[in-house]
Amino acid sequence: PVGPAAIWAFQRGKSKYVRFHALQAMGFQAYAFWLWLIGMFLFSFVFLGLLVVFEIAFADQANKTAIMSPFIIQPIFFLFIFGSWGIFFLGGFLGALFCMLNRDFRYPIIGNWLKKKLLDDQTTDAEFEKWEENWVSGICHSTVILRFWGIATPLTLWLLQKDNSAKIRFQALQA
Repeated sequence: PVGPAAIWAFQRGKSKYVRFHALQAMGFQAYAFWLWLIGMFLFSFVFLGLLVVFEIAFADQANKTAIMSPFIIQPIFFLFIFGSWGIFFLGGFLGALFCMLNRDFRYPIIGNWLKKKLLDDQTTDAEFEKWEENWVSGICHSTVILRFWGIATPLTLWLLQKDNSAKIRFQALQA
């Protein structure tokens, strides 16, 4: 989220298009990571549980050796983990590519919701500014789990927005 945070901080007043895509990318990067982390925990729990069940059920009783070899199971496990990371990065890559080609791009779920929020004629600029502060503050806190990004994203937002928003200054510093 550091790159989109910096782009948002520098360009938010200049272009609604850039503002929308920066907020969208920040949200996707931060919250998709959490979904991936929860998904990997559940996948690991289920996968390892099934592995134990299969090992007990299908073990060769005469030799007391297991049929499922770690040389078969580990590659499948790691392929799933790193393959899902590839899907995670594919979203950011496609978003950048579509924007460079002047095509509309929206991340799943978050894109339409954010576009409606940003471009809704009934939302005043003051209301959107307040909502945007809450959104960016939430992203600061959601990145804390990551070692490097957990420091870099709030620090970047604090450095670039400390004079513009007391809320973002406080929340970024707190995170």
